[in-house]
Amino acid sequence: MILELILATALLGGDPEPVDWRTAATETIETLKRLVRFKTVNPPGSEFPLVSWVKEELAKDGIEAEAIQPAEGRGNLIARIRGDGSKRPFLIVAHVDVVGIEEGKWTVDPFEAVEKDGFIWGRGAVDDKGMAACAIEVLRLLARNKVKLKRDVILALTCDEESGGQYGVKWLIENRREQIDAEFGLNEGGKIIQRNGRPLYLGVQNAEKRPHNLRLVARGISGHGSVPRPDNPILALARALNRIGTNPAPVMLNETTRKFFSGMAEVEDEPYGSFLKALSSGADPALAAHAAAAISERDYTFASMMRNSISPTILKGGIRTNVIPSEVEVNLNCRLLPGEKVEDFARWLTEVIQEPAVEVVYEIPEEPEAPSSPIDSDLFRAIEAVAEEMAPGAPVVPYMSTGGTDSARLRRAGIPTYGLVPMPLTLDDLSRMHGNDERLQTDSVRFGIEFLYHLVLKVAG
Repeated sequence: MILELILATALLGGDPEPVDWRTAATETIETLKRLVRFKTVNPPGSEFPLVSWVKEELAKDGIEAEAIQPAEGRGNLIARIRGDGSKRPFLIVAHVDVVGIEEGKWTVDPFEAVEKDGFIWGRGAVDDKGMAACAIEVLRLLARNKVKLKRDVILALTCDEESGGQYGVKWLIENRREQIDAEFGLNEGGKIIQRNGRPLYLGVQNAEKRPHNLRLVARGISGHGSVPRPDNPILALARALNRIGTNPAPVMLNETTRKFFSGMAEVEDEPYGSFLKALSSGADPALAAHAAAAISERDYTFASMMRNSISPTILKGGIRTNVIPSEVEVNLNCRLLPGEKVEDFARWLTEVIQEPAVEVVYEIPEEPEAPSSPIDSDLFRAIEAVAEEMAPGAPVVPYMSTGGTDSARLRRAGIPTYGLVPMPLTLDDLSRMHGNDERLQTDSVRFGIEFLYHLVLKVAG
């Protein structure tokens, strides 16, 4: 069905020259395979060979690009298609480092980029080398077609996103700010969700929750395991965790999430659509609370979007099987809503756990919170326009991601950045990201390059 949409919209937006989308898709898929075969697991990353290869490939079409090595083996690339300068540049960002794999858990070699069953299988196919491959192809098409642009189009392939961006976007902002300066940027973080072979909605990330790692530290008296003690810190920690699990943070919607849930209410079946409408309207607090509970049970991502979230991730403690420890702790990976302060959240958490023997330990972040990107920008409107042609009936809604991206750093640096991976994904596709058997539909790649190409024409042409 996606391929049918592509063929039906082949001349969308009045291209300077018609594009052979089948040929472009084949080239993009081959590029994606090459990117996946570079083993850029972070750590250590080792992205420089990949960006050096991309530089050579872009040079074949006369595209100026620089491969940069911010540290031994690490790699970023900045490429640029020149416009006439009448408008400020448009920045496209994609990271090329990937997370590790569980040995023996994949059905294919995760770094072989196997193409089968209508998918490209491999680590990074979705996160985020698929977007990188689409962006590379778009630059090639702009250069080959000699498209006249009002804006420069900049592509930044970055390293180290999976470990915080120290050598990637952070380094570029601090050392090459003028080379990535733009009126706005497009990055990962948002999504086109596909259902029954068609796009259901486009979630354009304009805000994100902020990650914080807090610790619960429980202390007691050590002793012999043969003599149980009521002040065993493991028991105190277990009680604290149980209270966290049974007392979720209160629901708090903001402008982005309210508009998101309102948009989703229009495309979801009943009774789920009514729940989303009741939640987003907030007209009846009791009904909204009931709706929030029903939504949370069905969709864990939506549950996290509507509140501060807590996920216990690492337990530490104990020295021997027959020794009661004096201290144990658990790491809590918390994602706070925009505007929430970690110190306020820690106070709330202390009240929830009700354990004098358990201390909530946290750090104040060094960097300020990133602002949200406005939804009345030329880029957001261009996304809406292209979506109306290529995904008719699928609403374009602002989206607050539960995970962090490089967009936060760009927003703090004064570049409003929006997240939208242009390849449609099913919920199953999303579940494999960072998991086993990550894969991307080949038809989604075909859709993605056309969507991104026409988006560039809309916003920079």
